[in-house]
Amino acid sequence: MINSHKTFNSNFCFNDDKSELIYSRCKRDENSELHCDLWKSSFVKNAWTKPVKLPDVINEEGSSTVQPFLVTYPNYQVLYFVSNRKNGIGGFDIWYSVYKNNRFEYPVNVGSVINTEGNEVTPFYDKNNGILYFSSDEHLGIGDYDIFYVPGSMSHWGEVSNMGVPFNSNYN
Repeated sequence: MINSHKTFNSNFCFNDDKSELIYSRCKRDENSELHCDLWKSSFVKNAWTKPVKLPDVINEEGSSTVQPFLVTYPNYQVLYFVSNRKNGIGGFDIWYSVYKNNRFEYPVNVGSVINTEGNEVTPFYDKNNGILYFSSDEHLGIGDYDIFYVPGSMSHWGEVSNMGVPFNSNYN
């Protein structure tokens, strides 16, 4: 069962044919700190399978991993996600992992064109136009968490641009 009274579930994303679901599952630790991991369920015989936690290569111990966005290509998938894992640039960074032959490759930070010393969150990748949309509290903006976009993919990015008004305002 995907829903649980013991966890907070959010940030759901599907593969292209809606047969796989990846989402954030969070719970509070003994210090009331929220800790999140990515989980997966598959749609089989008209029902969602029991969720399984993605492997440790994605859900690094001691970090939170949230906000998945899955991009499907003919022979592989790319999972963009947000994490405060070790060796990042700032607080929460955007990372990606290639999923091929039923295996997630070691995650790669999307780099300093996008990630800053602040927090970059909510990745959404437009595969048709090759543009990553995300929010940041550090890139030059109008408010605290503005929406930005950047052409490119994985580790090769162009120039980050602010979406401007009416998408952004002086509020979060």
